[in-house]
Amino acid sequence: MRIGTCVVCAACAVFGLRAAVPAVDGATAVTCALIQYTYQSGNAIRPDDERLEGMIREAAANGAQIIVAPETYFYREEPWREGRVSMRLLAWGFPLLSDRFSALAAELNAAIVIGLREPSYSFIEPTYNTALFFGPDGTLCGKHRKMRPGIAEDPYTKAGSTALGDARVFATPYGRVGMLICKDMMDDQWSDHLASQGMDLFIGISADQSEGWQKVVDGCRRASCYGIGANQYGNGCGGNSGFVGPGGGVIASVGAGERILYASLLLPSSPREGRGGAGGGFRAAETAGAQAPAQLRLVRAVPAAGNGMVLCWTSASNRTYTIEASADLKAGFTAAAVGIPATPPLNTWTGVVDGAGFFRVREDAAPLPEP
Repeated sequence: MRIGTCVVCAACAVFGLRAAVPAVDGATAVTCALIQYTYQSGNAIRPDDERLEGMIREAAANGAQIIVAPETYFYREEPWREGRVSMRLLAWGFPLLSDRFSALAAELNAAIVIGLREPSYSFIEPTYNTALFFGPDGTLCGKHRKMRPGIAEDPYTKAGSTALGDARVFATPYGRVGMLICKDMMDDQWSDHLASQGMDLFIGISADQSEGWQKVVDGCRRASCYGIGANQYGNGCGGNSGFVGPGGGVIASVGAGERILYASLLLPSSPREGRGGAGGGFRAAETAGAQAPAQLRLVRAVPAAGNGMVLCWTSASNRTYTIEASADLKAGFTAAAVGIPATPPLNTWTGVVDGAGFFRVREDAAPLPEP
């Protein structure tokens, strides 16, 4: 008999506890949080600076090890100048903000991804649209400047380039990470470029009218890696942030509103150096052992109508599955459904949440037929 578990924190229910998932073949469960944020002031950084720090602290207190905020969450997109405040002036806050969130990452021992306006020192296009990844010790692990500025920001935003080191996969304590910003993900070019370098985690941050997690799907498929899509909400942005699995399916998502969403993702337990084929540590765990049963892996967990939840996981022949639920991990799990027969390669279950915020799939060998 082989027992395996995978745990998800329900997107529509209780947040804040870290779901403990055992390490698998060099990978371990990393609790990730995305912040779907609504900026409050287009002409001043301080109100949003302090609010976002509070949300990051909340996520870290709830066990998040990687915390991702959306694209340029401190700033309006247009006009170039409002009153006496220009986008160039707002971008001059970049060094202070960078230092502040680097120090915050080190204080909380959590990786932080933020989107900022950065001075380009160009007279015609005086800013970059930049994403920063700070490691849990505050080190700047990676940086990406937007390659395809949007229509509204194009007059004052200089495009990034590979010559500047953008669209580059970089090493972190959680494996190799690639980042893109909003319109960078509109075609295959830059997703393919990152996938060719080998990714374990793909992060896409946006300020888009409708798409959040949807923007990272292609990159996750091409690299066979997990993805985090964090989008702004409000001020013309539509939210829909979420987490995506290696096959491109949504794991957990949130629609409208300012929210913090959590998920446990299986990522390498130590940094990986070097470049190679797509897939990273998670794919290696899946394919190790030609005769081994498929690794039990959660593919999708989304809210259903009413108070329901839909779970989808990888399955193998001659197995049965038990769904267990919990409203408090300290109190343990109780069975919500038992003896679910395998329907390889995927099983899907729909049930009622009833206040549970955590779900676990347990795999057992199928009972032997009676003689």
